[in-house]
Amino acid sequence: MTLEPAQSRSVEVRSLVVEVAVELFSERGFEATSVDDLARAAGLSRSTYFRQVGGKEDAVFADHPPLIEELAAWMDEQPSDPWTTVCAASERVFAHLSEDLELARRRYAVVGGVQALRDREIVTERRYEQLFSGHLRRTVPGLEPVDAIGFAALVTATHNHFLRQAVRSGGDGGSGGHGDREAAAELTARYAEALDRALALVRLRFGVGSPADAGTGAGPGRVPHPADDAGPAAGADLADGSGRVPDPALAPGQVVVASFPTTMPSGEVLRRVREALESNSP
Repeated sequence: MTLEPAQSRSVEVRSLVVEVAVELFSERGFEATSVDDLARAAGLSRSTYFRQVGGKEDAVFADHPPLIEELAAWMDEQPSDPWTTVCAASERVFAHLSEDLELARRRYAVVGGVQALRDREIVTERRYEQLFSGHLRRTVPGLEPVDAIGFAALVTATHNHFLRQAVRSGGDGGSGGHGDREAAAELTARYAEALDRALALVRLRFGVGSPADAGTGAGPGRVPHPADDAGPAAGADLADGSGRVPDPALAPGQVVVASFPTTMPSGEVLRRVREALESNSP
């Protein structure tokens, strides 16, 4: 997704606001820092600050609104299954927030020390949950709201866990030299991989993932296929438990029986069956 020049400028301004807010709140304290202080440090007029950022509590989270907007557009463009798309979107959030790990640590410390900022953090997290659950409900017709909400909440909580683990790790106040940046990059990559594996387990728990992706080995489940008599290689082997419906072209009147994990939401079962039937229709 390519941002327009005006959008790109807005993102840059919001990123700068985050940096100056973290710095001023750290040095002076939240209560002793005014909106005028924040606007002046960011090179903005008071009116521009209020228009682009909002209140003082919004400053350290100023980068989230454009990120959420960008994610919404990106998710709608993805051809992959919606459950994987939601997880991938969560990983994009992790990549953004952990890109500057030292800033992330300082932001974490500032937010943790101010109740008003902790409250705003909860509101921000809720917006991601709504984004994820809304995407699932739009793309999986018939999906029970509780399944969409539960999956979105678990993905968000899993993301937050690994981001906080990354932020709490290291952080020895290094000089920011090449060695420090390299160590931070390695740490971030390690936690990004751990998050990816954990999200695969989340999908597996909801019956929409593959044990192979989650590193748990082959699981139960096989879709009988008319070509089974021709040998194992000709069948639609679902030993990964993904519940995919076989997609080879079917002869008229041919019947295919598909099995799915019992934990898979009924709306997702219907989506996969409908997708397979449509792909095999004349």
